[in-house]
Amino acid sequence: MQEVRLVIVDDHAIFREGLRALLDMEEDFVVVGEASRGDEAVAMVADDKPDVILLDLHLPDGSGSQFCNQLLKVSPNSKVLILSAYNDDQEISAALISGARGYVLKTVGGERLADNIRSIQRGEVLLAPAVADKVVQQLSRLHEEDGRQEEALEVLTPREREVFALASRGLKNAEIADELFLSEKTIKTHLRNIYNKLNLASKAELRLFAVKMGLTTEPRS
Repeated sequence: MQEVRLVIVDDHAIFREGLRALLDMEEDFVVVGEASRGDEAVAMVADDKPDVILLDLHLPDGSGSQFCNQLLKVSPNSKVLILSAYNDDQEISAALISGARGYVLKTVGGERLADNIRSIQRGEVLLAPAVADKVVQQLSRLHEEDGRQEEALEVLTPREREVFALASRGLKNAEIADELFLSEKTIKTHLRNIYNKLNLASKAELRLFAVKMGLTTEPRS
């Protein structure tokens, strides 16, 4: 049986300890590290190069999606499995865009989670049923709106196109403001107008739309 080396990233010590105890019961699992913060996880993963990283989305120093890219940069062969208490549309989109290979809710049973980890290790993409339904609905909605979005993209003002291009690369509002010599308040206004014209709800959806339209291929870490 192939050994699967794991790192757990979650800011709740009790949850980490319980999860580790559960995973230690599996003969093929070896937990090589635990982290409570994103920066701590990046340093740990760079050294340990685990097979699978179990990553929470809500960390004290940032979102799991934010750190997902960094984790995969320091350990490209690792697979990231999001283990979250939430199935929010925006968080699901952001996690998948950032390179996560799976998204599982914390309500999952121990046996099912073990099977999910093995599936991720084999290279499969895995989504909890409730999460999969949301992804399918979102992709269906985006597909239905393709024609209207393409037309809307053409009617963005020159400044809105500049903001769109920078936002699609994953730049934060402050970084976009610096690039364009504008205030953050102005950038927020431009983004709000872009969301309205493209029928998007967030920067994560904007980035997903940009990737789908072939306007960008890799989100910025």
